[in-house]
Amino acid sequence: MRTAGLYGQKLTSIERWAFIPADGVANLGVGPAHLIFESGAGLLIEGSADWTLILQQTASGDTSWRPFSGDVGTGQHIARDATNEQPFASFVGQMFTAMSSIVDERADRIGVDLSFGSDRLKLRLWEGELTT
Repeated sequence: MRTAGLYGQKLTSIERWAFIPADGVANLGVGPAHLIFESGAGLLIEGSADWTLILQQTASGDTSWRPFSGDVGTGQHIARDATNEQPFASFVGQMFTAMSSIVDERADRIGVDLSFGSDRLKLRLWEGELTT
């Protein structure tokens, strides 16, 4: 995963996806997260079908990477602004300085440790989904 172009940039916003079941009770702490930096480029973090973490750098203005939205039988996938949600809110405006992977006993990536100056944002999978 190439993130070198993001180092030294400030985090400006976060988009998050969630599944809203038909009963309307959603767990907003589960689902892909897209961290957007001051250049407009971003870092998409999401779970894979094999229960490993996928990291994808995105270009400014490119939305082709977005997970699908809309109705799916028993509910709806939605995108929302998660900039002011925890654990992200305290990192907005801070400079991205480093990243390391969190791996399991098989060396599969199951999380990521993002450094913003002296502060660290750890994001991990739980049962195949990015969970905060």
